[in-house]
Amino acid sequence: MNESYYKGHEGDEEICFRLFINAEEIESIGIWGGYFSTIIKLIPPKKEGWIGFPYYYHLNIGWYDKENWIVPDINLFYEQLQKIDENMLEYKEDKEVLCLIRSIFKKAKESCGHITISSY
Repeated sequence: MNESYYKGHEGDEEICFRLFINAEEIESIGIWGGYFSTIIKLIPPKKEGWIGFPYYYHLNIGWYDKENWIVPDINLFYEQLQKIDENMLEYKEDKEVLCLIRSIFKKAKESCGHITISSY
């Protein structure tokens, strides 16, 4: 597991993403929860409210309750991540983490894989 963006934050929340293709784990990353929080808050709600993963994130349901929760609608979440304005991120690490998350979701989208997320 690539935990380079969790080092130095041991003891704080870690968010783990795992990419599976054909039931085999291909890639996994662990990031500090603060980076993820900063990024996810830049996805605005629609008129009808939160949709996709931000819905589950803001209500703390599903992904937060269950280890290796399968992220619904990879395509929608990837699209939402792509629309984030990197200039709104203050720190270099936030931008790097966003690129890392985009990359793993792009791989899932292109390979018809799935991603699980866990919070520790």
